Amino acid sequence: MASASPATQASVVAERRNGVRWVVALALGLRQGEALGLKWEHVDLNKGILRIRRNRLRPKYEHGCGNTCGRPTRPRPWRT
Repeated sequence: MASASPATQASVVAERRNGVRWVVALALGLRQGEALGLKWEHVDLNKGILRIRRNRLRPKYEHGCGNTCGRPTRPRPWRT
């Protein structure tokens, strides 16, 4: 598989929500929670510094069918 040019990568990132955040996270090896906790106030472009100040948990997914699909509302325990 050929790698995409930087221009192509930039256009794909511009189309995605939080695209730049995830490119920075991949380039720097950030964990998902560290990437979710990034704010512009943590970035100093003049000094070239990015400070990781907080970690966020991704909210739990909730589907909107009102539990009519039969999917359990709570995860099942590993042990019974």
